[in-house]
Amino acid sequence: MNPSVILGPGNWHSGSSNMFRNSFKGLKFFSDGITGFVDVRDVANIMIHLMEGNVENERFIVCSENLKYAEVFNMMHDAFGVRRPYIKATEFMASLVWRFEKWKSYFTGKQPLITKETVSAAFQQVKFSNEKIKGLLLYQFIPVNKSVQEICEIYTKQSKLP
Repeated sequence: MNPSVILGPGNWHSGSSNMFRNSFKGLKFFSDGITGFVDVRDVANIMIHLMEGNVENERFIVCSENLKYAEVFNMMHDAFGVRRPYIKATEFMASLVWRFEKWKSYFTGKQPLITKETVSAAFQQVKFSNEKIKGLLLYQFIPVNKSVQEICEIYTKQSKLP
């Protein structure tokens, strides 16, 4: 299985859950990058279906939808009730920010909020096809907007937010 960006509740100080944490805090910047997103429940369900089936030596892309990062961050900001990102980031601006974040991390000991890799991904426009897995399993993915809404509700109910 090759999942796209997996969305789900968890430790929101790492991985894709960090997107929710940053949205809760209120991001100012957005990019035009595109990638695939999938709910963690879809990933788990498809893994179970494939393990219980008799499919061997196959690779499957597991992706619900291809969306702009800006769209997904807007969904998160709306669900948390915070202002949407409103400044379009340029690649040059982002390259300065990741360098500053790396420099800052040396002194604070904290992980940088933005890295060279996250900046690169934020500007790429990569689309994935889920037709192979949908055709094999007749699977219906959870829409990304539903996933985001439910995950934000889970984080909001937690007693300690960042």
